[in-house]
Amino acid sequence: MELDFTQVIMAFGIPALALIVFYFLMRQFGFQFEPIKSVGGVIVATLFILVVGVVVLFALYKFDVPVPPQVTHSGQLGNLVDQVVHDPNSNVVITLAGAHTDQLKKLSFQDTSAPSYIALIRKMCAAKSCISCQFNEQSAPVAVVVMKTGAIAACAGDSKSYCCS
Repeated sequence: MELDFTQVIMAFGIPALALIVFYFLMRQFGFQFEPIKSVGGVIVATLFILVVGVVVLFALYKFDVPVPPQVTHSGQLGNLVDQVVHDPNSNVVITLAGAHTDQLKKLSFQDTSAPSYIALIRKMCAAKSCISCQFNEQSAPVAVVVMKTGAIAACAGDSKSYCCS
């Protein structure tokens, strides 16, 4: 695997890029820093570097962007409905409508993770052509009605799960 110069610089980020540019400029013009001769100056310089480091680390950890937890389920719509019912933090109510709710409950999905229940349901509804989903986001919790709109049959090789056919 070959790494070019730009990939190496991007891996280190903007501060490292600034240091590299600063280093090459200093080397090009032959600039020399004045050495610190007094012990007091060394102490002040060291304390300054430590304080700046502590402030930077504090800012990095204190103001870190929270990552929302991923919502996952086992891959069948019925299990997701049960999970939403038993999760006290869920903000969704899922209703399976129509005469074929048993088939809807067994409808299988491949991609079963998203940042929220609503995003997961939207992803699932977009992935299957045999269902339609109606969202009522005016209510709290959000109400979702899932209906069968196409043929659903047992998946090939798996009689426990159903797929769009």
